[in-house]
Amino acid sequence: MQNYHEMKKISRIIDELLTHFLLRYQSRAEIVVEETDTEHMVVFAMADIDIEAEDYVKLVNDMNVARNPELENYYWPLAGESDSDSELTLVAMMSDSIDVTYEDNRLELRLMRKKTAK
Repeated sequence: MQNYHEMKKISRIIDELLTHFLLRYQSRAEIVVEETDTEHMVVFAMADIDIEAEDYVKLVNDMNVARNPELENYYWPLAGESDSDSELTLVAMMSDSIDVTYEDNRLELRLMRKKTAK
């Protein structure tokens, strides 16, 4: 059952990212989910988008939040229908690491979430 809950969290992370960026940029999105014995990696990319420098800095800052497993089960159900950027901070709290790159009008986020012990 733990795997089910973990997959639900991964899918919610993807949903929050997709909703956030489609609402703002209406561009083509690419999503890859990879699983290893120790982690889940989500690669989220959008091509042909133009992000202002200050928006990119804000995005990087929003993604630079440490994972907080104690709070994720409590706060995650509260995410969803808001139009604020707080969901991105919540996504960051659910991830162990996030790398954000923006080059040649392509935004890429690489999120890594370590598996918990069973």
